[in-house]
Parts: sequence; structure tokens; C-alpha cells
Amino acid sequence: MKLSIRLKVLALVLGVILLVVLVTSLISFTSVSGETKKTVVEKMSYECAEKIKTVDRMMFERLVDIEMLSSPQNHEMSSSEHTLGEKMDYLRALERNVKSYASISIYDADGIRIGDTRGVDIGLDESSKPFVIEALNGNVYYSPEPAMSQSLGIEVIYFSAPLRDENGTITGVVATRMPITKITEVLGAKVEGQQVEILNAENELIFATNPQEHAGEKDYPVEVSKTLREGKEFIGPYEGEDYVIVGANETGFLDYKGSNWLLIEHMPQDVAFATVAELQTRFLLIALVLIIIALPVSLLVSNYFTTPILKLSAATEEVEKGNYTARVDIRTNDEMEQLGNEFNSTIERLEKIDAEHKQLEKAKTEFMSITSHELRSPMTPMKAQLQMLMEGYFGELDKKQKESLDIVLRNTDRLDHIVLDLLEISRIEAARLKFNFIETSLNPYIERLVSEMDGFMPEKKIEIALKAEKLPVMSVDPDRVMQVLRNLLNNAKKFSNESSKIQVAAELTPERDEIQFSVKDSGVGIPLDQQKRVFEPFFQADNTLSRKFGGTGLGLAICKGIVEAQNGKIWFESKPGKGATFWFTLPLKPTTEIKPITLLFSRKAEVEQKVQEIFLEFLGPLGNKEFERIRSRAMDYNAMAKYVAELEKQGVLAKGQAEKMKAGLARVLGNNP
Repeated sequence: MKLSIRLKVLALVLGVILLVVLVTSLISFTSVSGETKKTVVEKMSYECAEKIKTVDRMMFERLVDIEMLSSPQNHEMSSSEHTLGEKMDYLRALERNVKSYASISIYDADGIRIGDTRGVDIGLDESSKPFVIEALNGNVYYSPEPAMSQSLGIEVIYFSAPLRDENGTITGVVATRMPITKITEVLGAKVEGQQVEILNAENELIFATNPQEHAGEKDYPVEVSKTLREGKEFIGPYEGEDYVIVGANETGFLDYKGSNWLLIEHMPQDVAFATVAELQTRFLLIALVLIIIALPVSLLVSNYFTTPILKLSAATEEVEKGNYTARVDIRTNDEMEQLGNEFNSTIERLEKIDAEHKQLEKAKTEFMSITSHELRSPMTPMKAQLQMLMEGYFGELDKKQKESLDIVLRNTDRLDHIVLDLLEISRIEAARLKFNFIETSLNPYIERLVSEMDGFMPEKKIEIALKAEKLPVMSVDPDRVMQVLRNLLNNAKKFSNESSKIQVAAELTPERDEIQFSVKDSGVGIPLDQQKRVFEPFFQADNTLSRKFGGTGLGLAICKGIVEAQNGKIWFESKPGKGATFWFTLPLKPTTEIKPITLLFSRKAEVEQKVQEIFLEFLGPLGNKEFERIRSRAMDYNAMAKYVAELEKQGVLAKGQAEKMKAGLARVLGNNP
């Protein structure tokens, strides 16, 4: 009798294991192969984006070269004391050092070539060429696509700019020619089977790593180029073969805005997805091994699996809570122990990933610091030149010229201060925001700021009315206060209608212990459903004006941090279509301990945790499962509200419970219920 039961159990367990192995292998292979293909495409897309960035950076560097040659501060090119021969020697030295040009030419004011580093076609009239016309009109020019150089017999990209004398008068044109083959050098070596091409704005081929394809002779099919320009990949038949094709739109680099190029990378599917075929073989072998192992495993009774599974379940719950130190101790000397070891190895990898994530956050801060430092580097020579002008180094200035230069110099200093602020922002997470307190009254700073902001967007003819009572001398960082006020005024002007009025006020509070500032406009206002998120980092209202004027979305968040770091408060009132009023206060007694600004970084994990707690409160044991299911679809209030309404309709939640759940979600997600 026992033998019969054992055989039945053996047959049942063996059948279940075989079914599980086969189904799991099929699902795993489908999932992994899909993820592998996705990873391959993502990697190709990333490489494609990096390559076009490299090309744009190279184009930017060439643009910097031509702007440097055109600058009046470049005495080698602008000074009348230097002969044409000396200028050509200077250009030849530049050509040798940069190693990116086929030749560099100088043209007179009539567009006649009077000098060339290679000495070709001197006297050639190119006054009708776009690069000469644009430069003689005072513009810096770069060609949107390669053109055949008659002098050199190769395809080149032209960069040109006006030559000016010491007085800024255009005396001619300087033009550089970069061979199109330089793009091949920056793109690096090709992977076998891979092709890289560049299309212009009309989807004409202007560059290809395949030497058999020539510019202008090949147009990409509209459906392919359209798909790639939309940021999607194309996987399918192309030119009689199945290809994986990805593309990256040109985004420009700093001052180089690009020419709407599209860099394309394509590879035959059998080459791109070679790892998928390897995975298929591996999965078949794994499935075969598991089936063989299932024969002795099926002899074990059900309680053999219970303890290890419960241990794994408990450890998994700990991992879900963020405890990556959780481990399982399974010693069964079989596949279950192997599973436990693999689980532990996986958690160890997750622990390393978590540590790497924290390192990435640190790297992000360091990146901001390094980037800000690089932004500041050009400021020193700019300020030096302005100061030399102010001191009469290049000649005496009249009163109006000095006043104008004084405004430029002050604004250069202000820009320098802003760059310094960016350096300090990198320390915000470590609570090291710096303030420079001095004993002063804020009245002159406010008046000066309002005067400067009058010149911002003059075409809108917006009046700024200032009402500031006499403020006491206090210990304060005026630059920080003006940074907040400038940001509020900047926003008010951007979102105000033409010929409207902005009211700025500064006064002591009734308790005489704080200064209260306000900026009131009569612009478009802030939509009600977005008002709770105004001070969130990277938030921008979704309307036409926001898209028109752009911005990082950090301005108001930084204002909030600066104000609250000094024990002040900031708030606003707004009605759609009727403008907005922003207030902030500043205590007369400075704080001795600056509060950290912790609002510049994402709180996504915190929000998700709070939403999950609401799900558990109202749905009980089903809360976790339902939260994971809906999180993959959306995490905004509108989607959540529809989900709760559906639960109420199905009778899962009573009306009162549904309303409470929606109210809780509204508080967390920052939307009006």
C-alpha cells in the first residue's frame, strides 16, 4: 500500500516538476531573450547617442576655433600691425596644432581669397559663397552639410567668421575647411557588421563608414527615417536583409546648435542578436539538466520543500523592505541549497548595486561641482578685459560709456556669483550651503535689482512698481536675498502679459522682527491642480509659456531652500488667469546654524513608500500585490483616483473608505482630490 502511494506521489511530483521546468524554461527564455534584444537595442542606441555627441563636440571645438580667430581680442588676426604673411604663419601654426583642417583661408572685404595655408587658388573670387556672405554680414557660419571644395578636391565642412580690426570694423573673412573624413576618426573603429551613417535634415546621406556609399546618392525610406527621428528603433527588413537600425538626433553642444543631423547605426539581426541564439542553446541544456535532476527530487516529500521555501520567503520580505543584509541558511545538499546560495549571491549583488547607486549620487554632486568650475573658467578673462576698459587702458571713456560698462561689469560679477552658487549647490546634500553675511540695509540692493530687471524683456513693456519702506541695517547676505527676489521677478515677467504691471514690496512685519517681501503680477496664474507642486524640484507647469521660456525647474525649489535655511518662509497665492503673488520673509536676526536644503533631489522612493502604506491600510493583505500591479502603469493622482473609483464600483471599498483613500493619495501625490 505504501509503495502504491509512493508511486502516485512520485508520478504526481515528477509530472508537476516536468511541467514547471518546461513552462518556466519557455517563459524564462521568452523573457530573457526579449530583455536581451532590448538590451542590445538600448546599447546600440546609447552608443549612437554618444557618437553624435562626439561629433557635435568636435563641431563645437571647430566653432570655438573660428570664433577665436574672429575675436577683436586676438591681436594676431585683428591688429593692423601684423602683415598678411604673419597672419598666415599664425594660421599655419594653428592648423598644425589642431590637426583638424584641410586648409585655412583669408578673404578680403570683396570675397577674394588673399591667403591660404596651402597656397591654393589665391585670387579666387568666392564672394557668392554662403560662408563668405554670412561672414561679411558679421555672422559666424558653419555649413549644415559637407560641400565639395574646388580647391582641395575633397568634401569639407566650412566654418567662417568676419575678420575685424581693433575698432571692430569688418575687414575680411577667415574660413576653415574640415575634411568630412575627420568624422570617421572621432567615431572610432567599426564593430564587424556595423555601419554608421549620418543624414542631413532632408534625409540625404552625407557620411557613411562604408566607403561604397557616397553622399547625396542615397535617401533613406521615409518610414525608416521618421521612426528613427522619433527616437524609436527600426527592426525589420531593409535592403533585402533583416536589420536592427537605431538613430540619434543631433542635439548640439553648447554654442553649436547643430544642423538637424541624424546619426544612424545599423547591424544585421543575426549579428546583433547573436547572444539570443546562444541563450536558446543554454536554456535547452538547463531545461534538460533540470528534468534529469527532477527524477531523484520527486522522491522527496512535500515537507522537504516547506522549510527552505519559508526561509526564502522571509528573506525576500526583508529585501523588499530594503534590508540587503538578509541571507538564507539552507543545508539540504541539493538544488534547494543551490537556490539558497544563488539567492544569497543575488542579494549580495543587489547590495553592491545599492552601494553603487549611492556612489552615483556622490558622482552626480561631483559632476555638478566640476561642471560649475568649467563654467567659471571663462569668467576671469572676461572680467579682466572689462576692468581694463573701465580703467581706460584702451582709451578714455565718457560718462555714458562708463555707466554702460559698469552695468556689464556688475552683471559679469553677478554671473560669476551664480556660477559660484552652482558650486555650492553640489554641497547642498551635505548641508554645507554658504552665506556671506554683512552689516547693511537691503534698500539699495532692491532698488538696483528692480532697475536691472526693467531692462529684462523690454519688448513686453512691463512696468515694475517698487514700494519699499526704509529697512534697518542688519546682518544679511544680500546676494542670497537678491537671488530669491530676482528669480521671483524673472518668473513674474515671463508669465505676465504685455503692458502689464508688476508690484514689488518690502516692509517690516507688524511684529518688527522680520522683513516681508512680495512680488505680485497679473499674468496667467498657476493651475489649481499644479499649485501644490510649485516648489518641487524640476517641476514646470505644463503650458505654452513654460515651454516657450524653458528653464530647469529648480528656481523656486532653490528659493525655498535659501529662505527656509535662514528660518524664513515662502508662499504664494494664485488664481488661474488672474496672476500670482509670491511672499517670503527674512528674520532680522540671522540664524547661527544654516539649515540644509534637502529638496533638490528626487523623493520618488519616499512617495512610493507612502502610497504603498495607504494601499495596505485600506486593502489589507491585497495591498502589496495591488500596489505593485498599478505602480507599473502610473503613479499620478488621476490614475490612482480612477483605480479607487473602480474598487468602489466593484464593492471592494465602501464609499466612505474610497473617499478617505483618495484624500490620502492626494496628500502624498500633491494633487487636488
